[in-house]
Amino acid sequence: MSSSDSSFWKEAVNSEIDSILSNHTWELIDLPPGNKPLGSKWIFKRNMKADGTIDKYKARLVVKGFKQKEGLDYFDTYLPVTRITSIRMLITLAAVYDLKIHQMNVKTAFLNGELEGEIYMKQPESFVVPGKKNKVAEHYEKVIATDIGKDLLRHAQKHPGIQYFHTPLSMSDEELVSIAGGDNSVDLITVATAVHWFDLPRFYSIANRVLRKPGGIIAVWSYAMMSVSPEFDQKMKSFLDSTQPYWHSNILKFVFGGYKTLPFPFESVGLGSEGEPIQLEMKKEVSFEGFLGWLKSWSATVTAKEKGVDLLTDKLVKEIQEAWGEPKLVRPVVYNTFMLVGKVKV
Repeated sequence: MSSSDSSFWKEAVNSEIDSILSNHTWELIDLPPGNKPLGSKWIFKRNMKADGTIDKYKARLVVKGFKQKEGLDYFDTYLPVTRITSIRMLITLAAVYDLKIHQMNVKTAFLNGELEGEIYMKQPESFVVPGKKNKVAEHYEKVIATDIGKDLLRHAQKHPGIQYFHTPLSMSDEELVSIAGGDNSVDLITVATAVHWFDLPRFYSIANRVLRKPGGIIAVWSYAMMSVSPEFDQKMKSFLDSTQPYWHSNILKFVFGGYKTLPFPFESVGLGSEGEPIQLEMKKEVSFEGFLGWLKSWSATVTAKEKGVDLLTDKLVKEIQEAWGEPKLVRPVVYNTFMLVGKVKV
């Protein structure tokens, strides 16, 4: 860089590299046998103001995808963009309802396409890590799923990008941390409808260890009620009332309380905080057969049956089905969900 603007371009390049590294976009590894690394190049652009003066200098690091062969190294190329009509619609709604509009710039944005293979890139020129000259940058996207029950893992819907681990209660803290990737290594922990069963002090201690500092996020959520239709919802409420004596105390205390009493020792990120979970609706389309199977798996239903009480009698199942429709009819179920999201307190 020898132009008169070189200092600005260098600042833009350093900003891009800092953003990439802080987002843990890649990790340096030895190139696996049989693979070839791609090179990279810098794209430079000046953003101009309306009066023709320079607003900012932008530098973006991109992979040299033009060296890949279609049908061998990739199959599709795409770039999701916003339609101008969508923007106009949002502006119109804001004007009609007197809403405030806030415009923001995402400094480093990544496409959300699912990667079905590995990507290896040579380290950018002038930014090779000392002592790791022969390492290549692998796009980092590791996702793991854990459960204390082998049966639940075996029946889980499998995804090729997820690694599944059985983590029994007898597993030590060090083993759990190692499976997660080690201390200060995890960007996001999500716990779906399960944290109320955990040994919370132990779980939170492990979460504090493995979450990245700063930046690591933990999100826990659950639901107590769902909605299909007024008639069906009334039948479900009656059934739910009948299950109350058979729920574990943690379910009654935390779940039916909407997580308002759930300890959550993390710093708020604006999406709920201890004692004040956010409320949202999650929709899923299921058949009645699938929904009934889910009701039969409830811990309260199982506990009641073990005590000789059948909560899902043939009569009740028939009434619920009539309110639903045909057994194979797929209907949208709206789950009234509550969530807590936070980051490690520093």
